[in-house]
Amino acid sequence: MGRNMATVAEQTEKISLGSYAKKHVRYGSMAKESGIKSEKYIKHIVQPGDTLQGLALRYGVT
Repeated sequence: MGRNMATVAEQTEKISLGSYAKKHVRYGSMAKESGIKSEKYIKHIVQPGDTLQGLALRYGVT
């Protein structure tokens, strides 16, 4: 039952994150750079309750 509970929790988290949840194929220094990346700036006014993790998910950044 422990694994089933984890699976339900994982599915619930993915559903609540919706389109913001992305699966990473590569991570960290093992990732190959794919050409020149353009700089992109996002203006965000910080609100109470904002977290770095939440903002990263919202804007698709790491």
